[in-house]
Amino acid sequence: MKNLSYLKYFFTYMRDPDFPLYEKIIMVLGILYIIVPVDIIPEALFPVGIIDDSAVLTGLVLFMTKAFKSYYDRTLTLRKQQIEAKKNEPQKPTPEWDEEW
Repeated sequence: MKNLSYLKYFFTYMRDPDFPLYEKIIMVLGILYIIVPVDIIPEALFPVGIIDDSAVLTGLVLFMTKAFKSYYDRTLTLRKQQIEAKKNEPQKPTPEWDEEW
């Protein structure tokens, strides 16, 4: 179930217009390179074919970790600012009942 929350987080990040398009393109291309069976260096060249996939996967994980951390920090900061703004806004007066009632 936790993996589904990671997917939700990934798609939320991808839809956010505040983050650079090039980061999103790098992520999608890296994921496609791992998933699609056609490689630049085929696995038939045993050690080299697997090493290139491992290098792409490692780089992709590091890149995504850095990008998601900055995204998380920014959203956390925005949420804290919203909570503080809500605390500091003046309270609306509660309507008092008329004495005639």
